[in-house]
Amino acid sequence: MMRLIAFCSALLLLACNPSMESEASTDPLRLRVDPETAAPGDSVTLVLQNDTSDDVGYNLCNSALQVRSGDAWEPVPSDRVCTMELRMLTPGNEDSFTLQLPSDLAPGEYRFTTSIEVMPSGTTEALESSVLRVE
Repeated sequence: MMRLIAFCSALLLLACNPSMESEASTDPLRLRVDPETAAPGDSVTLVLQNDTSDDVGYNLCNSALQVRSGDAWEPVPSDRVCTMELRMLTPGNEDSFTLQLPSDLAPGEYRFTTSIEVMPSGTTEALESSVLRVE
């Protein structure tokens, strides 16, 4: 139960204080969006790649969408419903999750943030995706 509370708390903090950039291809833990350009209402796929030496706990359904506003990233409200399960991604593997973008998105630059739990320490970190351009 405490792990679930900690995971939920970390998700709430994602939009306010992301701590881990993933746009550089050299990062051992990456989150990318495919395709890199989409229209409002399109489906996109989040891909989490784990090239670390540790298992990583994650739930890509809980990823939050953000829009670039000047030099800052602002949260985009969502009503997506997700199960509160923690999945495990072993070293050298990747997993994906497909979701539909809101149909009322304005053109601009977006990204997703997600919370990951690094094993065996159990530390929680925020991870940002590559940039998604909505046209």
